[in-house]
Amino acid sequence: MNRISQNILADSPNFHTQTLARYERSLQQRYELFHDQFEKEHQQFTSQKNKADEEKFKKILEYTRATFNQLGFNQEEIFMISESVEHFIKHKAVLKAIDFHIQQKPNVTQISLKNFAWNIANQYNIKGIITAEFIITTFHEWFKDSTISTVAKNLRTTNGRHMIEIDENLCK
Repeated sequence: MNRISQNILADSPNFHTQTLARYERSLQQRYELFHDQFEKEHQQFTSQKNKADEEKFKKILEYTRATFNQLGFNQEEIFMISESVEHFIKHKAVLKAIDFHIQQKPNVTQISLKNFAWNIANQYNIKGIITAEFIITTFHEWFKDSTISTVAKNLRTTNGRHMIEIDENLCK
């Protein structure tokens, strides 16, 4: 019986055409379902990623304010540093458009400021040269005799105690 039905099916060109058409319709329906599910999952993923990125950004700004508040910087200076940090993170570039001046504090060292910048750059995979430029521009009083290449060579210092320590897990 099975051989007979196979022979009949093999001899029937309409059967192949109909079977192929059904298969294509089924495939199209499955693709549409897949597409709908994919779109929903993609939207959820994007929403979760945006929320995580926003939380990370908030933590960095909180870290910036807390760090420089503890070090005796005034409100205006902390605002300027925060603006510079925001631009650094969002554009992976240095804010040069505004004229700001942050007065050098004797208790804050170059090492601490480089550690601060490294802590942020590490969270966003920002390159050393850009990070060095960020440090020199934002904290010009500390680095007025430094070059970008020199600062970029040793952005992070873990030896000894510093006002700002390295924190690899800043946003965790």
